[in-house]
Amino acid sequence: MAARAGKLQSVEAHRPSGDGIAPRHSATAAFAFPLRLCQAGAGNFQALRNPRRDMVLVAAACPAMNIVLAIIAALAFHVVGYLPATIAPWLAANLKNGLVINVVLAVFNLFPLPPLDGGRILLGFHDLRRSP
Repeated sequence: MAARAGKLQSVEAHRPSGDGIAPRHSATAAFAFPLRLCQAGAGNFQALRNPRRDMVLVAAACPAMNIVLAIIAALAFHVVGYLPATIAPWLAANLKNGLVINVVLAVFNLFPLPPLDGGRILLGFHDLRRSP
C-alpha cells in the first residue's frame, strides 16, 4: 500500500532499503515486504502523491496486516491435527501466540492517539472532511 502511494522510494528505485533487504530480488524480501509496511517512521508523508488520502491508507496498512496475519494463524490451526504428536503442541502454542499478539497489536494501533496509526487515520478523516 505504501509503495503504491509513493512512500517507499527504495522499492521504486529497485535498490536495497535501509534494513538491508533487497525488495524485489529475494524470496525473503517477498515474504517480509508486507511486514515492512508497518515500520515506524518508514518514510515521510510529504512524499505521498495525495497526502491526505494516502496517509489514511498507509496508516491502515499496519492494523490490516496484523489482522491478515491473525487470520493466517487461525487458519493454520487446521494443520495441527495432521502433525505428529511431538510437534503438534509446539505449533499450536506458537500459532496461539501469533494470533493473540497480532490481534492485540491491531487493536492497540487503532487507538485514536496521534503517534499511533489510529490517530493518523482519525487525523486523515478529519482533514478529508474539512478539505474542499
